[in-house]
Amino acid sequence: SAFHDLPKFIHFLHSQNMHAIARVAIFRDQRLVETHPELAVKSHKTGQAWRENGKLVWTDPSQLKVQEYYLALAKKAAEAVADEIQFDYVRFPAEGDQKDASFVFQTEHPDWHRSDVIADFLKRAYAELHPTGALLSLDVFGIMAWQRPVDLGHTGQDIVRMAKYCDVLSPMIYPSHFFGMDGIAHPGDAPEHFIGESMARFEKITQGSGVVIRPWLQAFRWRTKTYSPQYIEVQVQ
Repeated sequence: SAFHDLPKFIHFLHSQNMHAIARVAIFRDQRLVETHPELAVKSHKTGQAWRENGKLVWTDPSQLKVQEYYLALAKKAAEAVADEIQFDYVRFPAEGDQKDASFVFQTEHPDWHRSDVIADFLKRAYAELHPTGALLSLDVFGIMAWQRPVDLGHTGQDIVRMAKYCDVLSPMIYPSHFFGMDGIAHPGDAPEHFIGESMARFEKITQGSGVVIRPWLQAFRWRTKTYSPQYIEVQVQ
């Protein structure tokens, strides 16, 4: 809700021949948790809202009311004729005390995994947003292209399944974030390797889905000694 008049702002962007993407941050939503504690991830120990590393930020992605709320936001943006809706944080919390976090799906669908919840939500979201004419894009962790079970277990981001229910996937392939990967001590200083490798992996695992891979690139100086305009050029190349 950063805009006073969203349709007017999008109209302005279109008058400048720009592609208007409405980014909607879902699930990691401090304001919603504070105003509606009943929508939060619960703590097994206390029965109160669960905290990720001391912070109260996560709504329960498996709660239907939570999903409906973000779908309503997305539809609002589509009504304002945004060209594309981009969901960020399309995942479960990946940090903090995971064993203490309790989610609705664990009782409602005991055989489900986190990835089933995310795929089920996206299937519904895509079915409802597609007819509006807006494209749907999803931000995902860059590491998900490596398909490591530990990452999948925490985030629920199953790229192969997610690719079926969106038009664009935007992996956040910031070189600095690939800690200890591929035996490279300073990943932030190896943009060629991590951008190239990530894109190749994402292309491969989404083959045949028709999804467009449009990555986020690193435009900040964190954990790299070589950050410069050239650093960004190298990533783009």
